Amino acid sequence: MNVKEYLLVCLVEELSEFQKEICKVLRFTADDKHPDKDETNLEGACREWSDIIAVLELLDQHDIMIDSNSEHIDSKISRLHKYMKHSKMLGTLE
Repeated sequence: MNVKEYLLVCLVEELSEFQKEICKVLRFTADDKHPDKDETNLEGACREWSDIIAVLELLDQHDIMIDSNSEHIDSKISRLHKYMKHSKMLGTLE
């Protein structure tokens, strides 16, 4: 495994951990704490987000760029608004 592969695996792992923390926010609320932990679910999600940023910075330091594309971002935002409107019409989104 080379450095690029190693860091990309780390990124996948951190994304998975972030996903898990977001699920806790949705299942148990942002302010809830696991009895064995000192941080809230939202704090855990923020910690994992910081870990993602750290891996992205390491990828950048190794000239492995994961760039965002503003046109793609704008298009995605437009699609999200479209589908949120549809979900509201169906009654699945308040």
